Amino acid sequence: MKIKFTQLGFFFLMVFAFAQLGAQNVNILRVNSPASITGDYPINLTTGWGQQLMTELSGTATFADDGEGTVTDGCDGTITNISGKIAFVDRGNCEFGVKALASENAGAVATIICNNVTGEFFPGAGTVGDQVSTPVAGMSLEDCMTVRTEAEGGDIDITLLYIEEPCPTPSYGPEVIWGNESGQGDFDGGLNGWTISCESDTCFGWTIDPTVLQNGSFATGVNISTPTMCNGAVVMDSDYLDNLGGGVPAIGTGICPANCVGSLISPVIDLTAITDLSGLFIEFDQQTRQFASTYQVILSKNGGVSWPDTITINGSLEQNSAHIVETVRVPAPGYENANSITIQFRYIGNYYYWAIDDVRLVNEATADLNLRTDFFAVAPTYRTPLSQAVEMPFLIDIENNGNV
Repeated sequence: MKIKFTQLGFFFLMVFAFAQLGAQNVNILRVNSPASITGDYPINLTTGWGQQLMTELSGTATFADDGEGTVTDGCDGTITNISGKIAFVDRGNCEFGVKALASENAGAVATIICNNVTGEFFPGAGTVGDQVSTPVAGMSLEDCMTVRTEAEGGDIDITLLYIEEPCPTPSYGPEVIWGNESGQGDFDGGLNGWTISCESDTCFGWTIDPTVLQNGSFATGVNISTPTMCNGAVVMDSDYLDNLGGGVPAIGTGICPANCVGSLISPVIDLTAITDLSGLFIEFDQQTRQFASTYQVILSKNGGVSWPDTITINGSLEQNSAHIVETVRVPAPGYENANSITIQFRYIGNYYYWAIDDVRLVNEATADLNLRTDFFAVAPTYRTPLSQAVEMPFLIDIENNGNV
C-alpha cells in the first residue's frame, strides 16, 4: 500500500475548504452606539438575491421614512432620509424586493427588514428582487423593537459582520476513553495526526464543506450532517472521483475510477493507562450511500507494522441504498491486553461515498443479540393434512453484535 497524497488531491481539498469558508455571509448586526442598545443582534442575509456580503459593513443606520401611510414600510411615497446609510424598514404592505429596491434607489447601502411577527425570517425576492444589488437581511420583531427605540427618528452606529458559531462539543460518558478530546478523532480543523493512504493519486480527504458530496453526479441535494461537521470531516467520494460530476457518459473517466481504494489511518493510540479493556469498541459517525463498495475496519497492535485484524462492516447495506446517517460500533475483541491500537478505515469505493467523523474508542462490555432474518426454520412441506400435522421445532440464527 503506497501513500500518494498528491498536489491534485490537495487542490480538491482546498477547493472544498475555501468553498465553505467563502460561503460564510454576515449573520450579526452589532450596534456600536448609543450605549442604551449596544449589543449583537442576529440577522439573516438573503440568499439568491441582493448582495451576498462577505466582509464587514459599518455605518450609520436609521428607519426609512417614506412620508405616506405606514411611513417606515418603504412601500409608498419618497424616502429622503437614508442616503449613504443602512436602512431599517418594516415588514408588510408590499413585497420585500420592493422595499429593498426603494431603499437602494434612495441611496441606502443596505436594507434590514424588520419582522412584524415573533421570530426570525429570510426575506424573499418577490417580483423585483433581482434588481437589488445591495445587501438585504431580515431581523426579528423582538430585536427590531429594541433597536427602533433609538433608530426611528434618529441615527445609530452599527456594523454588519460574520461571527462563527462555536462548533458543538459532543457529550460523552466515562466509557469513551479516546476521541473525547478535541483534535483526537473529531478532525477539528484538519487530520490532526491521522494519515491518508491511497492506491491511486487521490482518495480520502479532509473537508469542512457539508455540500462537498454534491460535486458528484448522483448526490444532488445531499449534505454531510455529522454532529461536528462544522469543524470538518473526512470523506471519500467515489462518485466524484469516478466521473468528475459528468454523469453517466463520464463514468470511469475520472481521477480515480471505481474501484478506487483508500485508507484513513489513525495515530497510534496509547492504551497503557487502561487496566481493563474487555469491552473495547471503535465507534464513529458515518454518512454513506452504497452501491457495490466494500467497507473495512483494520486494526493493529504494533503501530501499523502489521494489520492482523480485518473487520468488514456495512455488509447489510442494500445495493443502491439511500443516503445513510448512523453511528457505527465495531467490537475489537482480542485487544484486552494491548498497549496500543491503530485504526485503519479502508474503503474499496465502487459508488457512492463514505464520510467519517468523530471517531472514538468506547470501553463498555455489551451483549447485543440480533435475530438473523436471513436464516430461520420453515415448514417441511407447503401443505400438510391436519391429521398428519406434527410439532415443528423453532430454529433461528442468533448473533451477538456486542463484544462479550
